[in-house]
This record gives sequence, C-alpha cells and structure tokens, in this order.
Amino acid sequence: MESQMSYNNSLSNIVINPSVDVGTGFRLRTKTKGTREEIFMVREHADLCQLLVDLAASDWNKDRLSDIPQHLFNKLLELGVLIDRTEVPDEVYFRCDLDNLPLDLMPDKARAPEQQNGNLVVNPHVYVQSTPEPPTEIAQRVVIRDSFALGQSMVWVDDPLTGMLAPYWCDPNLLEKVRSLISNEVSPSELDPQTASVLRSIDVLVPEQSCGIRNFQCGHRACTKLSTSKILSKKLSG
Repeated sequence: MESQMSYNNSLSNIVINPSVDVGTGFRLRTKTKGTREEIFMVREHADLCQLLVDLAASDWNKDRLSDIPQHLFNKLLELGVLIDRTEVPDEVYFRCDLDNLPLDLMPDKARAPEQQNGNLVVNPHVYVQSTPEPPTEIAQRVVIRDSFALGQSMVWVDDPLTGMLAPYWCDPNLLEKVRSLISNEVSPSELDPQTASVLRSIDVLVPEQSCGIRNFQCGHRACTKLSTSKILSKKLSG
C-alpha cells in the first residue's frame, strides 16, 4: 500500500521530457545502389514512420501495397524500401578462405616472424569441422552461424584471452592435415613450407615458447577484423 502511494505521489512531479523526439530508422541494400541507412523523426514524418514500422512488422501483399497513399508510395520507392524484383539483393554471407587470406593488408609488425617448422607446435585451441554443424566443443558459442557461408571443411581458432572464435574455410585435404596435426599423427616439421606458412598465419601453428601464453598477432585477426563488420551488419539488420 505504501509503495503504491509513493508511486502515485511521484507521478505528480513527472512529466514527459519535451525535448524527446522519437524516430524510425531502417537499413537496406539494393543491387545497384548498395547499402542505405535513414532515420525519420515522428514529429516531422508521422505517417511515414508508422508505415515503416507496419511494413517491417508484417507481411504485405500486393493488395495491401495498393492501399498506401500515392505520396508515401513514391517516397518508399525513392528510399529503396519498395523496389523492383530485379533489385532484390543477394544474401551476404561471411566466408574467409585459407587460400585467400588478406595478409597483404596486415601491418608488417603484426605479421608472424619467419620460423623453422621445427620451432612450431600445434595450438591446443584449434578445432576442425567436417560436418554442417560446428564442433561440439564450441557449438554453443557460434551464435551467428546463419550468417556464415555453407561449408563443411572449416578450421576454428579460439583465442582464450578474448573469447573470439575465428572461422576459416579450406579444402578437405588441408582440413585432414590440420586434423593429423591435432592428433599428433603429423608434426609441423613434416609440412611443406606453403602449408606451414598458411597455418602459422592463422595460429594453427604457434611458436613453441608462446604456446602456453596465446600470442595472437597473426592472420586470423586481419581476416576477422576485415569481415566482422559485415557479419554484424547482416545480423543486426535482420
């Protein structure tokens, strides 16, 4: 009873902040014009804001679209909210292939130093995926898998310091080499220089002296940072 009275008394001094201006925003893509973001304020565009919310909240068929007032219909065409079927953009999925790592975009000081294969060991935080589903050890942590390109040959590198998982797509032959490294069937010294260089660049192979203190200054940071914004953009935009 006392809490209710206190609540009622507090209402007597509460007002809506007169500076509040609510808006409706959207993000979209089209084939020819790319990505676009807009925000419209309710005070100035009440009808448009309400229509944008309605369009996003329900499925509109042709009959419903024909009920939109002409001036708003034209505005939605101008904004790219309504488009011709030929302008519907393709889905965008994240994929980082081991045969196409953007190592040339990394600063020199962040690149892995050249090392003899014999000085390298297998990172204990590496997982291989050979099925449509991520490895069970990390499956619950892969929360945006719907934004990943389809693929069954993948290598995952886990940074225990940051909790970041870096996925890489590769051909089945390379996947088997990684699997053999993890199971100690093959040692890093037995790898050819090209394969060792690729696996070193994404920290599948790490310097022996740093194995216990994960030192992530190599390829997966470059690949992940270049592509993370695309994943998040895709996921947040729905």
